[in-house]
Amino acid sequence: MKKIFKIEQIQKFKEWKRFLKTKKALRWDKEEKEAEVKINNILKTKNFQNGGPLSESDLDEIFRLMKAFSTNPILGKNLYELNTLKKFSDKLRDLYYGNRELPDRVQDFLSLKNVKVFTLSHFLYAFDSKQYPLLSRFSRPYFGLNKDQEDLALDLALDRFKIKPIFKYTYHTRKYLKDVIIYEELKELLNLDNYRQLNDLFWLAYEKKEEIPKILKMGFEIEKHLEDFIEHNWSNIDWGSNLELYTIGDQTGRQFKAGKWKIDFLAIDVDTNDLVVIELKRDKPSSKVLEQVLKYIAWVKKYIATGSQKVRGIIIANRGDRDLKLALTTLDHVEIRLFEINFSLQPY
Repeated sequence: MKKIFKIEQIQKFKEWKRFLKTKKALRWDKEEKEAEVKINNILKTKNFQNGGPLSESDLDEIFRLMKAFSTNPILGKNLYELNTLKKFSDKLRDLYYGNRELPDRVQDFLSLKNVKVFTLSHFLYAFDSKQYPLLSRFSRPYFGLNKDQEDLALDLALDRFKIKPIFKYTYHTRKYLKDVIIYEELKELLNLDNYRQLNDLFWLAYEKKEEIPKILKMGFEIEKHLEDFIEHNWSNIDWGSNLELYTIGDQTGRQFKAGKWKIDFLAIDVDTNDLVVIELKRDKPSSKVLEQVLKYIAWVKKYIATGSQKVRGIIIANRGDRDLKLALTTLDHVEIRLFEINFSLQPY
């Protein structure tokens, strides 16, 4: 079977394993393990697997314990109030103990209001951290995966879970299954016992300021070069939210056809389900680009967005523009971000 990670990437992670022997790592692991045991004790005491009901106070306590693994503002009364206590409990029971294949149980749970991929993974991780990873946009940039590696991970997920045709499952379900394959390979390559160790490893690497690249400001001769760079380094870019390229049919999110126009990138926010129009300018943008982005947003709202799905925009450039910045103060769904390129040299 093909491997997603390259040798140099794995070597970096192996060096970080030393962090797992620190007192802080051992304390974190103990606290998380205790929280997982307490959550499963609640489920066992309530005979949840066999149809026993969970009360609001039971779920509130589970939510409180889940915060030992990661902060998640979604965890709260809104989950069972928006979906009703019975519906939320039934889908959680099916997620944990159902007889259907994992993709079907995942897709069903993701149909709940206010539940996205991170929250789904949080519930599975809290239930069994040996089997299910905690997916986080915080750890994703450390993977350093390029587009080819991401595509390979998706292909492996489709094969593992026997998904055919590809659009049998939603984008978010496929996103979760792809990341499961990525995290699973990394756990096995590092010979870790559980995903708690993997989660803690990245937090500790962050605290130790490991692998923080030096920044070299660069430009691009043409916007296509900027597009190429962004597409191949998508998962390493801090978008401010968890963005993935949007796909529909055989059309990818790059140079997305929007009537008579082409959008540089159309993405989807995995956590909020917002669609995101991304427009690139290799130099200083003018206020005209705002008009362009607003047209694209309007088109996406009319022809792509479903129901109450929101659409927002990001303008990417390497220099700011005072007039554009002033115009953006009147809009809360469009922002501008300035790019810098990570560039480093290694001894041969």
